[in-house]
Amino acid sequence: MRYASNTRGRDEPSTASADEAWYVLGGGHVGEQIARYLGEAGHTASFVDDTHESSVVPSHSVDPTDVRALTETGIGPGSTVVVTTDDDGRNLLVAQLVRVHLEPDRIVVLANSPETVRLLEDAGHESICATTALSVSVTEAL
Repeated sequence: MRYASNTRGRDEPSTASADEAWYVLGGGHVGEQIARYLGEAGHTASFVDDTHESSVVPSHSVDPTDVRALTETGIGPGSTVVVTTDDDGRNLLVAQLVRVHLEPDRIVVLANSPETVRLLEDAGHESICATTALSVSVTEAL
């Protein structure tokens, strides 16, 4: 069962280096946990959200749709952005804004609904389907 889509192919290792900057945009507690796990894996990770401040990981209290404010976080060439809000439409908007204005090396977008995966892929974004990933994790744990 496929729950992740990427341009490298599912079995290929990530080409991200440990010193590459990762930015997790939105998602409240979920986004914060993703940033924490990235940090524990040796990546430099920051959490960016206007509704949830973190004491666990470096964070910026910024609206992920505010390009001017995002510029001040350090997102740009050489970085990876993970968009994790709970609204698929907002995730697509944020991914497009980040791609056009900040030009990170890689953008990964959370699809909360399986129906959104194709839309994100058609827009040229790497996607991860939260519904399918959770279903697979629960099934494997049983």
